[in-house]
Amino acid sequence: MNRPAARRKHGRRGLATVMVIVVLVILMVMMSQMLRRVVGDRRQTRDESLYQQTIQLADAGVRLATLRHRADKDYSG
Repeated sequence: MNRPAARRKHGRRGLATVMVIVVLVILMVMMSQMLRRVVGDRRQTRDESLYQQTIQLADAGVRLATLRHRADKDYSG
């Protein structure tokens, strides 16, 4: 009678190990999705920042050219 009890205990340990592995795999998938989203959000934020900087630099260039043109009618820049 001692043997079936030992087998049940061993089987439960095996099942527990499988369950732990399944839970870890699920957590890894969830974390990888979260990481992918964070990286995407960071990239989008960077692109938006670069876009805003480009607009501001272009605006500044137009203002500078306008000021130089007003100051010097021969300015062809």
